Amino acid sequence: MNRRGLLVGLGGVALVRPAGACTGRSWLFRVEREGRDIGRHRIALHPSAEGLEVRVEIDLAVRLGFLTLYRYTHDNREVWKNGRFTGFESRTDDNGRRFRVTCARDAAGFAIESSEGLFRAPPGAVATTYWHRAFTRSSVWIDSMSGHPRRIVCRPRSEAAPYAPGCATGLMAFTVSGDLALDLAYAGERLAGLGFVVGGARITYVPEEIPAFVPHIEV
Repeated sequence: MNRRGLLVGLGGVALVRPAGACTGRSWLFRVEREGRDIGRHRIALHPSAEGLEVRVEIDLAVRLGFLTLYRYTHDNREVWKNGRFTGFESRTDDNGRRFRVTCARDAAGFAIESSEGLFRAPPGAVATTYWHRAFTRSSVWIDSMSGHPRRIVCRPRSEAAPYAPGCATGLMAFTVSGDLALDLAYAGERLAGLGFVVGGARITYVPEEIPAFVPHIEV
């Protein structure tokens, strides 16, 4: 199981059906692989006078009895100012393979320096943190693990989106294709579900907590 494989070139993606209350202060997702708990994905918003800091922490492990077959940890600090994405710094350990990324906005867009190389992304790009529905309006997402710009197409799903108990609004569902393949669900502007398939195994993000609201951003 490889983190890059989780997010690039996937097929047969299944929509998550979120079931978490939407009255919290941050996000907490239980990550399941074929229905088995493999860890947690946390997203926290930290407003300040300068803008907004988004902290993402992921800790996953696939185990067989007492044996750990795969381990993944990710820490990401994303910064927004005046509602605009200005960059992020991330550190990742993908089963012993380490990645680092520094991404910063400049006059021409984003300059990205990572352990995978140097990259450029256009001004309207966002990172692959998915936390706000406005991200679905961008055609380039910057891989928060590797720094690679990913060109995507995000379309609303034609069928009715499921409802998240505890949320005051119904869900909207989207399918992502192109350099990434996954399905996303939002309760209003807030990320409420995520699903994809890797190696024939279904990965499901089950929300245990969703924030009551998120700030307005420009994408």
